[in-house]
Amino acid sequence: MELIEKLLNINSVSGFEKSANSELKNIVGDILGNVNEDACGNLTGIIPCGKNNAPTVMLTAHYDIIGLISKGIHENGFVSFAPTGGIDSRLLPGAEVVIHGKTKDFYGIIGLRPPHILTAEEMKKTESIEKLLIDTGVNNDELEKEVPFGSPISFRNTVRYFGGCVSASGLDNKLGCYAVLSAAKRLKNMPLNSNICVALTVSEDTGRSGGKTAAYNINPDMALVIDATFAKTPECEGRTENEIGGGPVICKGPSLNRFYTDKLIKTAGSLNLPFQIEVEGGDNGTDAFVIETVKSGVPCALVSFPLKYMHSPVETASFEDTEKLITLITEFSANFERRDFLHYVKKTD
Repeated sequence: MELIEKLLNINSVSGFEKSANSELKNIVGDILGNVNEDACGNLTGIIPCGKNNAPTVMLTAHYDIIGLISKGIHENGFVSFAPTGGIDSRLLPGAEVVIHGKTKDFYGIIGLRPPHILTAEEMKKTESIEKLLIDTGVNNDELEKEVPFGSPISFRNTVRYFGGCVSASGLDNKLGCYAVLSAAKRLKNMPLNSNICVALTVSEDTGRSGGKTAAYNINPDMALVIDATFAKTPECEGRTENEIGGGPVICKGPSLNRFYTDKLIKTAGSLNLPFQIEVEGGDNGTDAFVIETVKSGVPCALVSFPLKYMHSPVETASFEDTEKLITLITEFSANFERRDFLHYVKKTD
């Protein structure tokens, strides 16, 4: 829980991850003993296997989160904003936020006109983001000094534990980062047949440029991507079959490598780990989709944790699912061998 909360409390709004790098680099460095930062802000570290001609597995999760960006300052300490990443405007009224200024942060709330003064027609409508404002209660002179246009804004994070679950803003994909780093801790003390390159990437929520550039620099033989996927809730009936508590979710689809996807499934079976299958017919919405076309191509597999209320301030996931995910990706990575890669490219030793 300590590591999860550390990750969740790091401000890494998509496009502004640099502000998180110092603290996050310390966390990665403490676990791996080494960490590199590229020009985009991706953080990478290597666990070498010590064998000649060994393949490299890229074990990756994005660490950026959805948020807002300031657009202007209005009378009496109100701030207008735009979304960064997939923000649902229905969730914004009543939300608590933090505006990250030059030298300090400002608490704010997103208010809305009370229902008592709305017409019946107005009550049926969702207010557009363009009409919403953040109330800071701060005088304009101070805001204008500290909050230039384009300042990042995050949801005020409150981490809660209930029913074997954790709820917070930014579990997509800080919980994925937690899974990758936890697997790395275990892999450091295991015999390996391949080099494991851990990559925490930027900008997944705003274009997926981080995964692409990290893979270009690493040039791995395969990539195992860890992310969040949709979990079933009453209002999502018929839209997803992934259950909280049902185990990690292995994705199948035309943009994902069938050999490595099947190997993930066999690995889960050998461990008697419960798992779930989801199918994406095209773009799977994760870094896996862009990593696969880097250089001459990188075969990818995708495994996720089920997440309720995605892209909201109360994202909710299960500890049990997360621990099973960590076990699965650890075992898969530890047992990856060169013959797996040679089998994929249809060569022999």
